[in-house]
Amino acid sequence: MSYFVTFFGLLIASLLAGISLWKNRRIGEGFLQCYGPILLQQAGMLLLLLEPSKNVVLCLCRVAARPEYEAYKLMPVVERALDFVFMPAFSQKQLWRYSMLGFALIASSAYIQFRERSRALETKLPRQEQASS
Repeated sequence: MSYFVTFFGLLIASLLAGISLWKNRRIGEGFLQCYGPILLQQAGMLLLLLEPSKNVVLCLCRVAARPEYEAYKLMPVVERALDFVFMPAFSQKQLWRYSMLGFALIASSAYIQFRERSRALETKLPRQEQASS
């Protein structure tokens, strides 16, 4: 159950953050200044969602394999899903690396946003001082 909560919590947080970044993007700037933070943040969230999604697939396969569900028609699908989940690219060490890369992408997205906001404040501050004097 906690895997489902983690997965959907991260998914909802990713969507809400993407919507917030989309509404506050700088229009008229270059591509990276406008869409860079959004793309970095969403790519980082996708990397962070790999581990919970692997756990969700494992839980669903475990439930489908129970004898009381009579899911004998789904066994080829379950086998393919388990083969996919247990590929070397989804080992625990690789998932840890993907998570660290995801955190780095999200941190770089936050840094770009902070840098752009501080530049915007620096350009507005002298204009306000001139208007008040």
